[in-house]
Amino acid sequence: MTELWEGRCLCGDICYRASGKPIVCLACHCTFCQRLTSSAYSSVAYFNESQVEIAGDVKKYEHRSDETGRATVLKFCPRCGVTVAHVAQARPGWIGIEIGTLNDKTGARLERHVWARSKQPWSVIPGDVDVYDKGSADGAEPIRKAVRAGPAAD
Repeated sequence: MTELWEGRCLCGDICYRASGKPIVCLACHCTFCQRLTSSAYSSVAYFNESQVEIAGDVKKYEHRSDETGRATVLKFCPRCGVTVAHVAQARPGWIGIEIGTLNDKTGARLERHVWARSKQPWSVIPGDVDVYDKGSADGAEPIRKAVRAGPAAD
């Protein structure tokens, strides 16, 4: 049976569906994601672009990182302003779905926290995830490996 992930923006004008398992679910603590989400970090489930269908009048905004120079293209609703997905130059062929926009968030398990050097001091990262000082693309190594009890979930 194929896993199905569905979600929408706040007003419902943008809806999406992703099929199969995510490549990775992560939390990003970079200052851009903090501003984007009005929170301490962004939670993202990455899929291959071929796994995701987005319906509605999606608008795009391109942001270029001050530090890396790489582009991230946000896909958002022009009516309510909610970003439902993004495509990052650092992860070609992937699309990141904002976990907060999923109808059912219970199946998303964060596996890593990235850009931890920008983490807010009051935000606590659990011990069962890998932690990266910067991003985790391009073969980066974590600054802290996860401590997991038992075998990894399928």
